[in-house]
Amino acid sequence: MIVSVPSYVIRGAGASSHYEYEVRVVARDDSWTLLRRYRRFRELYTSMRQKYGSKVAAIRFPPRQVFPKYEVVARQRRKRLEEYLRRLIQVCSELSHCEPLYKYNGNLSNIDKQSLLEFSPFFRRGMFESGKYGTS
Repeated sequence: MIVSVPSYVIRGAGASSHYEYEVRVVARDDSWTLLRRYRRFRELYTSMRQKYGSKVAAIRFPPRQVFPKYEVVARQRRKRLEEYLRRLIQVCSELSHCEPLYKYNGNLSNIDKQSLLEFSPFFRRGMFESGKYGTS
């Protein structure tokens, strides 16, 4: 299991409150934890669809919600975001034009940190994590 989204936290206060999802990444040579807002997952989804085409576009992604600040939405979304990340990494590892992951030929047990970072800055620690109330 390369990536998991085991939990979420609420950040900010009042109208500026939002949920952040804990993303745990385990690569052959390292492990690290990130906090990401839904917005960053959605940006990843959009950029991967554009970059890698129909097979990646076919991966289910949790839609936007009318009332996203409800905890029940965060709980459901957490599991769906985890499923999305796992499926994205697997599918991209099978696409020849996804060079950072394709070299593993679907055998992701040997994936290293550098390959994930080349695949997407989403997995880079420190990215998006500088806002006053948590990640931006």
